[in-house]
Amino acid sequence: MLINKIIPSHPSYFTSKVQSGIKFNTYVSLALAGSIYGDSGLVLAAILLTFIIPFINIICIITNPLILACFLEGLLNFLSFDI
Repeated sequence: MLINKIIPSHPSYFTSKVQSGIKFNTYVSLALAGSIYGDSGLVLAAILLTFIIPFINIICIITNPLILACFLEGLLNFLSFDI
């Protein structure tokens, strides 16, 4: 996220880059944890990723303008707000 402050890009491009980078790095981190620390490291990495992945996905969803617009429209529809 710090890189986006230095080299700004469109928000939808940025979230796509973050999601693809995170998902790829998840597999790499599991492979590294297993090869460096053995089975106990793999188990620990899997447990940590169980909590980290949903948190990162929520951050990516919050920063996606299309999802924000859909959420806002759903909220306005639920509140029976006419435009």
